[in-house]
Amino acid sequence: MKNQSKKTVLLWLSAVIAIIASAQAPSGYYDSAIGKNKGDLLRALESIVGSHTTHSYS
Repeated sequence: MKNQSKKTVLLWLSAVIAIIASAQAPSGYYDSAIGKNKGDLLRALESIVGSHTTHSYS
């Protein structure tokens, strides 16, 4: 492999690792949902995610 190709591969690999590392939920983010089932779990997750807007494609 040429030196330039090695640098390009290393750059892309570094970028992918950085993206994966930053895509993790913060520590304790889902703590309020732990141990919940059904309706309680749904309400806990809704409070974590917050409100949302549904968009139609039609």
